[in-house]
Amino acid sequence: MSERGMDTRSGQIILAVAVMSILLTAPLGAFAISWGGKHLLSVDGAKGSSSSALEESQAEYDLLKD
Repeated sequence: MSERGMDTRSGQIILAVAVMSILLTAPLGAFAISWGGKHLLSVDGAKGSSSSALEESQAEYDLLKD
């Protein structure tokens, strides 16, 4: 485009800012997700609750299938 007399400097600046913002925010987001998962989420005290829920949903599915 510079061969046709169009200035590409502003486009290069915008591209550089976009790349820098991705490089800076991606690690911060990964850290925030990791920290948030450990501090904000909790595990239910009932052991095996996921297996019983799976069995219950399978039984409901079998009833609806017939």
